[in-house]
Amino acid sequence: AEQAGLRQGLIRRRAKGYDSRRRVICKMIGFSFQIVDDILDLTSDEQTLGKPIGSDNENEKCTYVSLLGIERSKEIVSELTEKAKNALKCFDGDAESLVDFADKMEKRKN
Repeated sequence: AEQAGLRQGLIRRRAKGYDSRRRVICKMIGFSFQIVDDILDLTSDEQTLGKPIGSDNENEKCTYVSLLGIERSKEIVSELTEKAKNALKCFDGDAESLVDFADKMEKRKN
């Protein structure tokens, strides 16, 4: 859903000829969103997150956090977010709202 919203924002920017770049940006932010979700599953609480926590561990899911740890996962989120924001610079017009969206996804608490 978040990737679809971002894709629509990019389409509205009329970034003609940049279809592959749009897909890459959406994927970077989508991966970032998922890694943050994995981090929050371990570090948040049910009240803040709005859903049960710890389910990844209980279900023995393989996540970035289970493979690389929380700190490295946070680094990857930052790297993906910066790459997405840098890639947005190629589009004509104001992409500030999309940059803000990328930042919001990186820093979200729920």
